[in-house]
Amino acid sequence: MDDDALAELVSRIERFLKGDDSGVLDQAAAAAARRLWKSALPESGEPQEAPLDVVEVLAFFHFSRYRALPEGEDEAALQDTLSFYALLANQAPERVPEEIMLVLQDVEVEEESVDDVLELAARATRASKEYDKTGDVRLLDLAQAALEESIDIFSVQGSSSPEVDQAGLLTNLAAVYITRFDHSGDTVHLDAAVDASRQAAAALSPESSRRPLILSNLAAILSKRFVWKMGSLTVDGEISRMSHLIISGISTTQSK
Repeated sequence: MDDDALAELVSRIERFLKGDDSGVLDQAAAAAARRLWKSALPESGEPQEAPLDVVEVLAFFHFSRYRALPEGEDEAALQDTLSFYALLANQAPERVPEEIMLVLQDVEVEEESVDDVLELAARATRASKEYDKTGDVRLLDLAQAALEESIDIFSVQGSSSPEVDQAGLLTNLAAVYITRFDHSGDTVHLDAAVDASRQAAAALSPESSRRPLILSNLAAILSKRFVWKMGSLTVDGEISRMSHLIISGISTTQSK
């Protein structure tokens, strides 16, 4: 282990605690941290086997950098802080500051949520593909339930993970609703498809290259709903007109 690098980092952290931010911000500090970590890793290369004292010093060093850096330039330091404190939490949680432990717990919950969302999305995809082959409407039930649950998890927990494609989930859900409408003719499913498509568009930034396609899909669904409802009105109106003629005919016959 590089004892000189360890001593240098401890000295720099002490300078930071006395109000000297430069102690943890200059390039020499970052270089010392890299040297220390490289020297502390065992031959196996497993971070979990590194000395806990070294892990704790590096965790606090990066936490100090995070606190010293201006907002917007501190993301990398935050990630390094959480990485080292996560290593420490696995073996010596009592050494992790309470506020960091709370953040780590939130990150763990989010990672579990991401896994759940991805698994549900995969389940929905499998069910939809199987439906395309068999036409078994029960598979649509499975796909719809899986997508709705994945979106509910995302809405409750939230996620910044690039693995979770919220707009894609909502677009797929809209497609399932449309297929259900085609089977049943129930406009409740069309309304649900419109709502899901609108949410998909809202989930993307105005600059997203995917947004025009999603808006085009939304326009197609709205057009489908309009045509269906106008057709229903026309049919209803014809039935009403015929009923009026029949009633008028009966009344005329009775008057004779």
